[in-house]
Amino acid sequence: SLRDGNPSVLKQRDRKGRKVLTFAAANWDTNKYSMEDVFRAMLLSLDKLLENVENQALGFVVIVDWTNFTYKQSKHISAKTLKLMIECLQDCMPAKFKGIHFIGQPWYVDVMLKVIKPFLNEKIKRRLLVHGTNLTSLHNMVSKDILPPDLGGEGPAINTLDWYHYLLESSQNSELKKSYRLIEATVYAKTADWQKPVAITNGAQKIESNGSLVNIKQIS
Repeated sequence: SLRDGNPSVLKQRDRKGRKVLTFAAANWDTNKYSMEDVFRAMLLSLDKLLENVENQALGFVVIVDWTNFTYKQSKHISAKTLKLMIECLQDCMPAKFKGIHFIGQPWYVDVMLKVIKPFLNEKIKRRLLVHGTNLTSLHNMVSKDILPPDLGGEGPAINTLDWYHYLLESSQNSELKKSYRLIEATVYAKTADWQKPVAITNGAQKIESNGSLVNIKQIS
């Protein structure tokens, strides 16, 4: 999942200092890993990002690109897992989601949205924005200068291995290896600078973690 860009983390923050996570739904290889694996990859990414005080204070923006996501792929979306994901992210994970943007979604994703909306709290409902093919409305929320060309932006293209490589190195050189085991793989990308400092004005304190939300045995 991580090697397919689910998720990837943009190197630049948005204009409000928030980290931006992107998902390329069409890259999901349902023959190799499940929706649960995608969820584990997201939790692992958030767990690492939340080590940074700026990220704790300023929060995250999530962009899900559904372009070319097929009906066949959609059959692998589990309602049970969706509900678990929602409950975990909005009720258990100490992460502030300031915006969740869907683009290029087909009709069957719209149907899925209608199913999950009753489980969302009011704050998340307000912050979940569905743009369809209207990238202009996305760019009004997230500046084009940090977005990759695939999202209609002017920033650098996403190398899906960058974030994977960073997490792999972190797991080998930090306390993460006590909680997670990443599968070995040949990675050709160089480690990116994911910890670029941003000024904090509200005096936020770092949240200490008492352990992982899930026991991740393998990240695809």
